[in-house]
Amino acid sequence: MKITKLSVSSFGKLRDEGYKLDDGINVVYGMNESGKSTMLSFIRFVLFGCSGRKSSGNVTFEEKYTPWDNTAMAGSVEFEEDGLKYLSSRSHGMRKEHSVVNTITGETCFEGTTPGEAIYNMNESAFTRSYYLSANSCAITTDKNDDILKGLTNLAHTGDEALSYSAACTKINSEKKSMVEKLNNIDNDILDLRKKLERISSLKERSKVLEEKLDHAENIIEQTNHSIDDKIEMSKRYQRCLEKYASARLYQQAKGIVFVLLLLVSIIMLVSKWYIPALISVAFIVFTVIFMFLGRRKIS
Repeated sequence: MKITKLSVSSFGKLRDEGYKLDDGINVVYGMNESGKSTMLSFIRFVLFGCSGRKSSGNVTFEEKYTPWDNTAMAGSVEFEEDGLKYLSSRSHGMRKEHSVVNTITGETCFEGTTPGEAIYNMNESAFTRSYYLSANSCAITTDKNDDILKGLTNLAHTGDEALSYSAACTKINSEKKSMVEKLNNIDNDILDLRKKLERISSLKERSKVLEEKLDHAENIIEQTNHSIDDKIEMSKRYQRCLEKYASARLYQQAKGIVFVLLLLVSIIMLVSKWYIPALISVAFIVFTVIFMFLGRRKIS
């Protein structure tokens, strides 16, 4: 906040006075009781009013600065804040007090409120012990609920008097605790994932061994199938040999029967003195014996 102009209509011993303040430091000087402190109190009056406030010697602020002609206290202060120019005016009569803050363009900003609290974000007690220091009030107390000490502490730590340093620390610690818990959860998740990866790696190795065993088993099955095919073919050959053997045995038995019959016929013919038929029968017996000998070798 930068004050640029004071316009005192009626306040204490001052009446229809105007003061213009330049950039930088402004020094107000004069003889004792010339109105220097009254001008400073006027700024306080415009910003915070005077209802119910005590002054030195148990005299109220109103009683101390009521104009000597018993008119209403009134005046205005022009100031700049955040690049905007404002005009704050206040009047205090016998019955009521009224305050209006307008921009220079005429727009009403804080009608009916305390502009000091709106601008500085602090009450009058804090204001009088920080920005506003009179000759009789230069000490800063350490009350538990002292707004100025809180504001200065916040300003020193955070750069913003409205931002509580302790609240920020509490929130940061809370966020830190939450982040630590999240990090612990993440670490636990990573540990679980690593265990799962180790399990997967072990399963992959086992799967590889099982695949090798499966390939070996498939090779054995293929070899067994080839062996079975060979055995089946060999079995078929044996079956054919057995059939030929059985046929040869039957043929050999038939030749034996023929041999016996021819022998009996030859004997009968010799007994009956049928020599020629007997010789023919003997010839057949010889051929039969030869065929039987050949068939026996084939069977063997």
